[in-house]
Amino acid sequence: MRVLLSGTGRTGVGQTVRLTRIARLLRRVAGDRITATVATGVPRARDLFGAPDYGIAQLDTPGRLTRWGQRGAFEDDQSTLARELLEVIDRVEPHVFVTPHHAGIGGELPKVYAELRRRGVRVVLSLRDQYDAEDFADRDLLVDHLRRYIDEVIVWALPGATQGIPDEILSSRHAPVTFLGFVGPPSGVDGGPPDPDTHRVVTCQVGGGIDGLPVLLAAAAAARRARALGCDLELRLIAGPLTPPADVAALAGGLGRADAISTWRFRDSPARRSSERLRISMAGYNTCVETACDGVPALLLPRSRHGDREQARRAAWFAGNFANISTAAEVDPDAMAEAIVARLLLSVEAGVSALPIDIRADPRLSCRKLLGEDLSMAFDL
Repeated sequence: MRVLLSGTGRTGVGQTVRLTRIARLLRRVAGDRITATVATGVPRARDLFGAPDYGIAQLDTPGRLTRWGQRGAFEDDQSTLARELLEVIDRVEPHVFVTPHHAGIGGELPKVYAELRRRGVRVVLSLRDQYDAEDFADRDLLVDHLRRYIDEVIVWALPGATQGIPDEILSSRHAPVTFLGFVGPPSGVDGGPPDPDTHRVVTCQVGGGIDGLPVLLAAAAAARRARALGCDLELRLIAGPLTPPADVAALAGGLGRADAISTWRFRDSPARRSSERLRISMAGYNTCVETACDGVPALLLPRSRHGDREQARRAAWFAGNFANISTAAEVDPDAMAEAIVARLLLSVEAGVSALPIDIRADPRLSCRKLLGEDLSMAFDL
């Protein structure tokens, strides 16, 4: 069975990571009975996200990745995206198409949906936990898509952790909706909280990185202040795959050897979990799920650019349910330095989840929902 997962949003980095985890989940349950391909417009995707469990279909749409927040420019790219996706569909010939796209981005997407319907492909709308109102601007078009093209809606979250998904989806008579739980790294990969006797490593990661430079700069300033207060720490600044090279170079050039601060690119960053004592990050879906699952103490700094409240709501939910996670409204070096001191100098231990259940999606149920009953039975899954 062939499954095509399309991760082609405004930047595509978070979507691509999430869809590669769904692909791994499918392979974990079905093994070689499933061939998964992830389509993405993130440059150098095979280097960044490639793995034996799935293939990567590189989409050549870099213009969209450099025009964050320009809604008109983003929609102008839809005709190119539709053409490229149709070419991938023709090459892969999927039985199932998994997509985060909905009517909120409009454009040429109905052409893709119509071709999938003509081919008899099962179409699954794959949603995250949090959305802003503008993400579903055209509700009539959304209802039309649900009625004509979508076979199933999957929300990768717990019901109480979501906000912004419109009633047109939640109460749809056309496409059933299932909350499966969060999709994160496979159980056991990241391990538990680090040994308190290991080296005191603080990491700062900024997701895709296209707007993460202020967080990295603030973390560097906070680390210097924490060292001045007596913290013996090493700070690792992990730039995202879309962080401009000039920003990374400027950041590295401003660091002195005595600072004990190093910069890393997304793919080259060292394995974290064995020594990481504190994680500083924005509040993207993947980072929050990773942090909740692996128990590393974390300070979340939600992005608020362009009126985006999605990350603030997500950070509040995770901080309210996991004792190892805290959140701050501002990117303030002084507050970050205090958090570093609290976790390292005062030896505050990582907390235990306040939830009585695992937040992760069940792999076998997820597989059956993605494939549908008919295909699951046909392939003995």
